[in-house]
Amino acid sequence: MLFLSRPYGQRSNQLFQHIHLDSYCRKNGLSYKNYFLYSMKNDYLLQGAETHLSKFGYVFFKLLNDLRIGKYLSYKFHLGGNNAEFRKKIDHNWILYASDFGFRSIETTKKDRALYQKMFTPKHIDAEKFTPFLNRKEDQIILGLHVRRGDYKTWYDGKYFYDDEVYGSVVVKFGSLVQKKLKIIVFTNDDELDTKRYLSLSEEKQVFFSKFNAVEDHYMMSKCDFLIGPPSTFTAWASYMGEVPLMYIESPDRNFTIEDFKICDGETN
Repeated sequence: MLFLSRPYGQRSNQLFQHIHLDSYCRKNGLSYKNYFLYSMKNDYLLQGAETHLSKFGYVFFKLLNDLRIGKYLSYKFHLGGNNAEFRKKIDHNWILYASDFGFRSIETTKKDRALYQKMFTPKHIDAEKFTPFLNRKEDQIILGLHVRRGDYKTWYDGKYFYDDEVYGSVVVKFGSLVQKKLKIIVFTNDDELDTKRYLSLSEEKQVFFSKFNAVEDHYMMSKCDFLIGPPSTFTAWASYMGEVPLMYIESPDRNFTIEDFKICDGETN
């Protein structure tokens, strides 16, 4: 039996952490419990995740982490992406407690995409609320642009903390590649974003700025035609769920083609 003893990072990281462990265990006939999904029961349908939804299990493991006990328990196993080592560990331990973010099983997350699309379907989505954002004309492409600021000022020493000029030049280059009018939805955690600079990126001023929560932003991103942003599990999750081609801005002057847009199969970098 494998238990997730500690969720990793924010929501998007936790979602990827779950699907890699869950899909691998499903394929190999292993029992797996992630009681931290209980905290998301009001956000997603969680169809097929019923065995994870124990309030007692959630409170127990949350208490271990709140008391900082879960971090130091000797039986905890940090996953590091080595499937062979993982299988050896779980074969030789009746109960295994796992954490961290390194374990990957792309083969199974790709195969089980439909399962997780149902499991993590947002629970309270009013489609009509998003109609002004997601309606498109025949000659339009909807681009989801993730302008990540906030914590990115220090993450990796600010490597992916881009200014507005970088985002603008990437969008202009993208427009020249697709040769269609752009309808742009900007997703950002920058409360002081200079919105006027982004309005000029669409010929018809078709630029919208999302003010919704994370679940709703993921939903809208998953309905776009293309996604662009700095490396982030936030956009990766939307790409995975909606099968939307995504391109990361990996450097301020990145040269790219339309072939650089890929649908996430479970990758997070």
